[in-house]
Amino acid sequence: MSKKQKYRVATLILAVTIMGLSYNIFITRSLPALKLFGPSKTVAIDPGHGSIDKGAVHEETGVAESPINLAVAVQLKQMLKRQKYNVILTRDKETTEKVSNCKELQRRIDLASKSEADILVSIHANKYPDPQYYGAQCFYNPQKQESKQLALLIQEELKNMDPENIREAIPQDLYILRESPMPAVLVEMGFLSNPKDRERLQDPTYQKKMAQCIEKGIKRYYAGDSPVRTPEYN
Repeated sequence: MSKKQKYRVATLILAVTIMGLSYNIFITRSLPALKLFGPSKTVAIDPGHGSIDKGAVHEETGVAESPINLAVAVQLKQMLKRQKYNVILTRDKETTEKVSNCKELQRRIDLASKSEADILVSIHANKYPDPQYYGAQCFYNPQKQESKQLALLIQEELKNMDPENIREAIPQDLYILRESPMPAVLVEMGFLSNPKDRERLQDPTYQKKMAQCIEKGIKRYYAGDSPVRTPEYN
């Protein structure tokens, strides 16, 4: 092979190599992160109620669920973000427009849907006329098996934190659970009407523990875990 032919071959090899590298760089830059690093995990967190709508309120003390819901939701968001989850809050402050309850709930559902959330977790606190009732509890739409799975896993973590809690995740026909296109659960963190629950729910340390329980349940759901025990409900 002459020097001229060798030069042409070397030039051709170099050109092919450069083209290959350029193609790889183009593909790497063009492909969405989802394809390169695995499926994304997007969680919508709904801190129930909001400034105008205080939600459950303990009349004697004036303790309202709305700011408690938001405090736990913000902590949960921070925890999930550290685990590389995409997180959407349906509200991030104690102000909302004065609209009907259904319109506000639908706005939150639409926000979660537009954000392509995989799941929706609505955070609340309960109240009942009889102050003896206590304990955190999850609710789900009985028509959605994945919602049930998520609720059962979160409920297990809530009971692990508080062995005195005998409550189980149960089906409930609630607007946000029924109308959400993605798996959705509603977490009632306790009863403001119960003195012990009310005191704990105002404690930032306990709020963090509550957020950790919900986080653990969410992570188990994404990992494909099964609940240890399934209650006899639909």
